[in-house]
Amino acid sequence: MQLTSLQFYVSTCLLLCLRTQGFSPVVLMHGILDGPDTMLTLETQIKKIHPGTKVYRIDMFNDEESFLVSLECQVAKIGERLKEIMSESDSIHFLGFSQGGVIGRALIETINSHNIETFITLSAPLAGEYGYPLLPPDIWPPNITLEWLSDFFYSIPGQELSIGAYWHDPKMEETYREKCELLPALTYPTNKNYRTNFLKLKKLVMIGGPDDNVVEPWQSSQFGFWNNRNELVPMDRQDFFINDTFGLRTLYEQNKVVNISVPNVFHTHWHENIDVIRKHVIPYLTY
Repeated sequence: MQLTSLQFYVSTCLLLCLRTQGFSPVVLMHGILDGPDTMLTLETQIKKIHPGTKVYRIDMFNDEESFLVSLECQVAKIGERLKEIMSESDSIHFLGFSQGGVIGRALIETINSHNIETFITLSAPLAGEYGYPLLPPDIWPPNITLEWLSDFFYSIPGQELSIGAYWHDPKMEETYREKCELLPALTYPTNKNYRTNFLKLKKLVMIGGPDDNVVEPWQSSQFGFWNNRNELVPMDRQDFFINDTFGLRTLYEQNKVVNISVPNVFHTHWHENIDVIRKHVIPYLTY
């Protein structure tokens, strides 16, 4: 049977609708000293492979403001915007690059009404950072040491800067848990809702690699970290995983956790690397 022009037009429209209706909106959160423009490659590739997808690049706390404002304040303000986005859809995906991944994790755990199904992180210091920050050299005094950075970030002024929220000195674990105001609260929550909210995720995808050279250790992008003897402890041997403090072990046992390690990618290139985006990001944006 030969289709009329009208029938062909209607059939084509239906096929296009079926092709796009399964793609939930995607929220992109930039990293430190970045802004929404740095996430444009991601948006372009997502829309190219998944036509019709709504993509929101968060345009808040850009550039220097992303460093100079405490992460708690950023999470609170970005959370207000995220709630507006979530109210428009049944479900969304959230991708955070670098510090944006820490922000995403905080939003997921603290917003009881979130409808984030897939959480993707690109080289995010999820278990903390213990290396020299990738910041303009004129910010820090000469001959700076990690010890000096720890003393500073665990001080009141240091906690007012974004990095203070996830600075994790493995030799000062007690001080980290006591003085660091955000990351320990997410990892060892006293609020039971944090765990409940984290377990709403259908998929957690953590992407990082050994040539990142900024996130230290790079395995922090997959919840690994050093102990006080500078030994790398992988995710499944961390106390928060073993004790399932915020639901990570449960997600893992439900086959909802994906760790992806990619070599030869420097930290500032993750969100612009076409191979990473097409092979390791977009395949998880299919709900």
